[in-house]
Amino acid sequence: NSLNAVTNYGAAGNGSNDDTTALQNCINAAQSQGKIAYIPAGTYKISNPLSVPAVTVQGAGMWWTTVHQTSDISIVRFNLTNASAMVSDLLLTGEVTNRNDSATDSGFDYHAGTNSVVQRCWVEHTKCGWWVGNSGSTTSGLLITGCRFRDTYADGVNFCNGTSNSTITQSN
Repeated sequence: NSLNAVTNYGAAGNGSNDDTTALQNCINAAQSQGKIAYIPAGTYKISNPLSVPAVTVQGAGMWWTTVHQTSDISIVRFNLTNASAMVSDLLLTGEVTNRNDSATDSGFDYHAGTNSVVQRCWVEHTKCGWWVGNSGSTTSGLLITGCRFRDTYADGVNFCNGTSNSTITQSN
């Protein structure tokens, strides 16, 4: 019950092609069809943030599926209100070399709606792992579990801007 970003949408996963459009098309189609957006093992270079609506985005594991940010942008943006999403088993890595608070160059960004889950994700070389609720909307019931936030210039995760009833477990 999944759509494959490589075989169905033409993502290369070779670390040199820009896979932004293929990954976003897979995510959008999975959401509209009620399926999982599967990103297989590989390194996926992105030049714009991936927008995650109410859908599951599943990688092959934080050691196998890498989404690589190549400019001062967020990697994954949740844009949910009263909906939930799940993101699992990815490495989100950036090339942030300094803290610029006017740039949106975090691993995860924006609000996660209600009851979203992020599990087994590794975020590094970004401004922060996730400044939850960055766009000002509320997040409630968010679960972050089994994640790693390393080599960031700011917080690993900051529950802010009205975030409530949310938990981080088994993460560092």
